[in-house]
Amino acid sequence: MGDTNIFEIAQAAYKDSLNDIKNMSQLVEKVLKNAGQKYDYKITLKQFDILLQYSLLQIAVADNDIDENEIAFIRDITQCGDLCDYLRIGTGKKIEWDDILNAGAPIIKSLLDTIRDAIIELAHEFVAMFVSVDKTIEYDFLGDLKRNVTAMILATCRADGQERVEELTNGCLIISVIKTMEQLMKK
Repeated sequence: MGDTNIFEIAQAAYKDSLNDIKNMSQLVEKVLKNAGQKYDYKITLKQFDILLQYSLLQIAVADNDIDENEIAFIRDITQCGDLCDYLRIGTGKKIEWDDILNAGAPIIKSLLDTIRDAIIELAHEFVAMFVSVDKTIEYDFLGDLKRNVTAMILATCRADGQERVEELTNGCLIISVIKTMEQLMKK
């Protein structure tokens, strides 16, 4: 699957992000519990994973090609949420990663366009939690997230052995989400 080192770096970056998000969302859970409200921190972890897989899939198909290494990387990088599970719940249809691979880039792009609004809504919920905590704590969680997401994006670009400009220039939702977070942090 290409450069092993970049994939190890990406896996470490994912684990770092997941740990930060877990700590942040557990803090929210504790505060809300003390206020008599329910909040399940695991939902935030799933949201991040689904947003991440959606975004990495956008990158993988930006060059109008998809291969099994890209799919394997995107499928295997996450631990708490899965885009295929999300699609199954939303559509009632059994969708597996092999189905996505076999569909080809044009159909995957169409699928991503179809579910974009739902993923954006999920991203809004994630952003609200992330920014509300990051604004109140001295540590720069957003800086960590940016660095870690960059590592995961680069690994996705290298998964098929061919880094292409299109993979970095054709839009990626998680990059837009991070830019939104940066704007919100300035307010």
